Amino acid sequence: MTIAGSDSCAGAGIQADLKTFQTLQCYGMSVITATTAQNHLAINEMHPIPVTHVETQLNTLLDEYDVAAIKTGMFANAEQIESVTRILNNYAQIPLIVDPVLGSSSGTEWESHTLVEAIKNLLLPRATMITPNFVEASRLFPDYSISDLQSISENTNTAILLKGGHGIDETTVTDSFINKNDVLTIRHERISTLNSHGTGCTLASAIAANIALGNDLQNSTKAAIDYVHQTLSNSRNYLHDSCKNELRNLPMNHTIKL
Repeated sequence: MTIAGSDSCAGAGIQADLKTFQTLQCYGMSVITATTAQNHLAINEMHPIPVTHVETQLNTLLDEYDVAAIKTGMFANAEQIESVTRILNNYAQIPLIVDPVLGSSSGTEWESHTLVEAIKNLLLPRATMITPNFVEASRLFPDYSISDLQSISENTNTAILLKGGHGIDETTVTDSFINKNDVLTIRHERISTLNSHGTGCTLASAIAANIALGNDLQNSTKAAIDYVHQTLSNSRNYLHDSCKNELRNLPMNHTIKL
């Protein structure tokens, strides 16, 4: 299951999550937190879904189905996080992967102090894993070090995947899988591409899908990173002929052959 916003160009958000689930042989269900008018260049408008309707969507699914894993992405406000966390606390057995979305890859941001605090104080302690990039980590955990993140992981019993896609190394991306016991460094080639819209959503949903298939968290994370790497590599020039304006941050082709 994915709990996230809708991306009208289908490169990120709910649409990317569902395509990832399908490619990885999982049946995906969705709870929509916001609708957006967006393309690969910008979010032009966002409409939060009322909290009561987010609750109804989530309860309707959890009341009827045995959900194997849940991924969360964009929340429009802290009230949505409070409501969703309250419900998910009644389903502690379901693994939860939190992508702490504070803005879009096209540059639109909706971060607020209350949203950041709700992620830290409500979602983080409930999560199995949280997957911040460097920018998100600096906003959630100002002036952090790897040692700080390991302490946070120990105190919350939540693994942290610090994503290295925003790093300065032009040839290699370094991700850090952090839990209370150790820090695992995962390096992979940096793919030069104009198709990178929705990479964070795709990675978190791929981790959730691999967990749903019965894999442990560490192996699910490695498999998900490999999937995103293959997807980026497979997406060069994807949709370029259909784009009328600037070629950057275009959607990926999720339906690769594994």
